[in-house]
This record gives sequence, structure tokens and C-alpha cells, in this order.
Amino acid sequence: MSAALSPTLARTVAVEEPPTRRAEPWAQSLRGRAIDLVNPRVEDIDFREMADVLANINRYGGNALHTITVAHHTLIALKAARQRHATPLLQAFVVLHDGHEWMLGDQITPVTQAQAFVADEMFGPTERDRELGAREELKRRHDRAIWEAAGLPVPTNDQRGFITLCDLVALNTERRDFLAPCARPWSVDFKSHPPLPRREAPMSRGDAAAELCREFCKLLPSLRDGTGRGR
Repeated sequence: MSAALSPTLARTVAVEEPPTRRAEPWAQSLRGRAIDLVNPRVEDIDFREMADVLANINRYGGNALHTITVAHHTLIALKAARQRHATPLLQAFVVLHDGHEWMLGDQITPVTQAQAFVADEMFGPTERDRELGAREELKRRHDRAIWEAAGLPVPTNDQRGFITLCDLVALNTERRDFLAPCARPWSVDFKSHPPLPRREAPMSRGDAAAELCREFCKLLPSLRDGTGRGR
């Protein structure tokens, strides 16, 4: 039986041991890769995998009469962009507008708002704003990695405004075609962002993933020149 360390030696050992590095949060991707969630790496972005995952994620927390996935939503937003004769660059931004959900998931907006409301009740507006700010910064980090992996620049404010417009047109198209009528008005009305003229039909997960991947290959510079992952 070994003797216990003296208090002096114990203190010396504790000082000399290297500090344990805090492990950054990571998540396993669809194909088993470990993805750093705090500082996502450009080389980890795989657009084929992204298309497959976005086709597995249901919008509206599953509260739709017909399944609407994030991949299908993206394709509807892309139709809205093309209806407005968007340039290929703008179309590329639109087709990636929810790309961060590949690893961060889709938290519906009302839940985000509810968390902010509760944080305000519990801790006050300063902590609420910090929580929301951290969430937005996490999304920005993933977006920046995705844009770089796609061979795209950071979008300008005007380009971001166009992306938001197409996103809201897709939202109202989905409300019309996939959700039950609701007596309580939404903050985004149909008049301000009219849905697409033609109704959308439900789309299988496999079809949505395949079509989204085709659009990635057509629109993303890194996939066209062969430097990106996901063909």
C-alpha cells in the first residue's frame, strides 16, 4: 500500500499537472463525423450531407397537416427568388439561408421568443439580450463557415434583406398549403408577403434531398469547380 503524499508534495503535483482543456461542444453528423459546434470548420462542411439532413428536419415543430421539411422550405424560397429574377449569387444565398440548421437544428421562432420572454422574467432584459445575442452569434459562425465552403462572400445588408423576403414568401406559402387555419393572426401577414401563385404539393424526404443537392451543385461555386464537398 503506497504512502499518502505529504501536503507539500501534493500541492507541487497539483501545480505541475497541465490544466485540463475544456472540451468544446460538438455533435455527430449524419455520417458519423464529429462537428465542432462552437467554431465550425470550413473543411467539415459537406453539402450532400446538409441536403440529406435538412430533408429529415420537420418545420413548425411537426405541427403541419402535411409534412414540410427544411429542404422543401428552402426549395420554395428558391422559387420565390427565381420569380423575382434573382441573380445566381442571390439564388446561392437563398438556397443556403437555413444551412446552419444542418448541425444546429430548427428551433421554431415562437420557442425562441418564449425563451427570451422567460429569460426576461427570470433575469431581466440584459440577460435576455445576452442569450439572444449568443444564439445569433452561433448561427453567424456556422453561416460564415458555410459561405466560405460554398465559395461565397459574406452577403451585404441588401442581399440579406432579399433572403429574408424570400424566406417570408416561403413561410406564407407553407401556411396556405400545409398548415391548418388559425384564428389568431401571425406577425407576418399574407398581404405584406404574398405566397407563391401556385400551390405546393407535399414532397417526400428523398425527393427534397435530391433536388436540394442538385441546386447546391448548380449554384454553389465550390461545387461547380470541384473544390467543395458534397457532389
